[in-house]
Amino acid sequence: MASMTQDQSPIALSVEGLGKRYGRVWILRDVSFKLEAGGRLVVRGGNGSGKSSILRLICGLDRASEGAVYGTVHTTTSTSDQGSDGESGAISPEQLLGLIAYSAPDQHLIEDLSALEQLEFHARFRGFKTGLDAASVLDAALLSGHGHKLVGELSSGMRQRLELSIALGTRAGLLVLDEPVSHLDRAGVDWYKRLLNTWCAGQTIVTGSNYHDDEYPERAQFLDLQA
Repeated sequence: MASMTQDQSPIALSVEGLGKRYGRVWILRDVSFKLEAGGRLVVRGGNGSGKSSILRLICGLDRASEGAVYGTVHTTTSTSDQGSDGESGAISPEQLLGLIAYSAPDQHLIEDLSALEQLEFHARFRGFKTGLDAASVLDAALLSGHGHKLVGELSSGMRQRLELSIALGTRAGLLVLDEPVSHLDRAGVDWYKRLLNTWCAGQTIVTGSNYHDDEYPERAQFLDLQA
């Protein structure tokens, strides 16, 4: 597989005093961290620790009870005699949502579409990285012989590979992955690690993990949570 061009500038994150509660019960509180553009963070914790909630708050899929998530993008341009230069700009929560690729075990693809139709639908509304299209992502997911099958007919491992291929192949400055190897066998884990290294160089990556070291990207920093 050829390396992909990073089509969107990587996003820097600043999370300040983030908290989430349901009723009177706080599931996480006072979470703060900074992640530079192109950095990798692993949010580690057991079941009930709030790691998935943090990822959903970063993506704007849930509303924080307190605190905030800030994104900044740095656009680099080349100059003939000074090397690289660029401008940094804040990203609103609404803009950030459109610059994120996300995959999680509870994420649902459209089961009444075929695998190829799912990819074509995604390509139309979000777009893939330069050099990728629906057919090549299907092939990378090891599903080239299953493109006609409905998503609902695929095995859990096949669906996981399809979800991950979509997320890793999406044109995005921030990649958020929740327990990405949860439904993969050993061969699938090796496949995931190769695809991550091939397609996602330069992206900012946040991963949620239940202490599974196969899910840790290279050069990652860690945020450990207690249930």
